[in-house]
Amino acid sequence: KMYAPVFEKASIENTDAIFLKIDTEKNPELSSELSIRGIPTTIVFKEGKEVSRKSGALPGPMISQMLG
Repeated sequence: KMYAPVFEKASIENTDAIFLKIDTEKNPELSSELSIRGIPTTIVFKEGKEVSRKSGALPGPMISQMLG
């Protein structure tokens, strides 16, 4: 819950990226497919391939840094 406002702000500041949230309880098969072990987990994909992953709540600047 603490991460949600940071994630939302990062999505507003980085308009060239698409931000999505997954409810892991409602989508366990997708969570398994993406190997999500901790909540929250931030994963960056580029051209359909995972390029970066961090577990735990991140500060906004780190999200932008992950996007490259």
